[in-house]
Amino acid sequence: GTASGYNNRAIILTSAGRYEEAGEDYDKAIGMQQALAHGDDLVLARMIFNSGSNAIDLGNGNLAAERFEQSLGLLDSMDKSADVLDALSTVKYDYGVLLYRSGLYNDAADMLSDAYEDINALVGMNDSLQNRSNSIQIASMLAACLTDAGNYEDADRYYEEAIKDAEILAQDEENISYQQMLAELYNNRGLSHNIRGNYITADEYYSDASDVYGKIYAKTGSDPDRAAYAVSLLNTGENAFKAHEYDKSERLFARGLGEYSQVSESLGEYHRAQYLAWRSYYELIHLRDYNAALASASSALELQPDNMLVKLNYAYACLYSGNSDRAVSLFREIASSGLGEADTIKRDLEAQEDAGMISDEINAVINEMQLF
Repeated sequence: GTASGYNNRAIILTSAGRYEEAGEDYDKAIGMQQALAHGDDLVLARMIFNSGSNAIDLGNGNLAAERFEQSLGLLDSMDKSADVLDALSTVKYDYGVLLYRSGLYNDAADMLSDAYEDINALVGMNDSLQNRSNSIQIASMLAACLTDAGNYEDADRYYEEAIKDAEILAQDEENISYQQMLAELYNNRGLSHNIRGNYITADEYYSDASDVYGKIYAKTGSDPDRAAYAVSLLNTGENAFKAHEYDKSERLFARGLGEYSQVSESLGEYHRAQYLAWRSYYELIHLRDYNAALASASSALELQPDNMLVKLNYAYACLYSGNSDRAVSLFREIASSGLGEADTIKRDLEAQEDAGMISDEINAVINEMQLF
């Protein structure tokens, strides 16, 4: 019908990065579907979910959350058929990612745990490769969330299970989605060790992630794959900085930012903000240009004020550019969201101090982070 036509066109527009036009078409599709006398609520729930996902690309997290809630309201009232379980796990996964990016780790963990339960119920009905792949992806995101919440033991358990299963699927080297899933797991596993100060082990996982992401981008040439490769280089560079490998760190930052700068504009506000936040940290720790770091971080904050990486790097820029009160306030806010964030701040500041960066508040903040 006409509603499906608008929905399908919106999906194409989203893929092309034309998010505002896509949002208009999604609204038309939803309105038409709601007006049907005997409409299919599952179809409507999927349309509303698509609209929410597009809102994330627009940088409108509030609208995305509203649409996800609407979609879940419809789905929760249905019998748990295979199609409904598939839709439930998809909506809850994207909603969990949105909550995670906003630093709401407990809420995100609850949402992702529910998604993991739904997808595994679906695997019990239909043990397809796609369903198993989705289960691994949800486990990976749940483990990342648990890491930032400071629940390292549970995070390790999910990572070990997910990586073992993903490495089996990734033996099919022609399947790009399996390679992407494995690379993301390696990257997130590296992050979990980075947060705990296990920099040698973190480097092994980060390097594996960069290798896989680089091969993926070489095959696809796509902007999203180039961005993922860029972020993996930046993560490896950030870890090298903490390990006192400064030359290696600077090289990786320069490469990562070079790759990211080529695609961040085309990928929407989230990626533009991420690029600016990473650039700010490079300007801070390697160039020691604190005014430039603050300018980049401020621009990122305007785009994504609730994004945790953006807020954190803005706080570091404030700390070294004369606004320590604002920095300390942000550190407290970020640390209160989870033990993993408090540990991240503590280790970041220790690494900055080791590299010769000076602020009167560093030791006081480090000591305060140990109280969370």
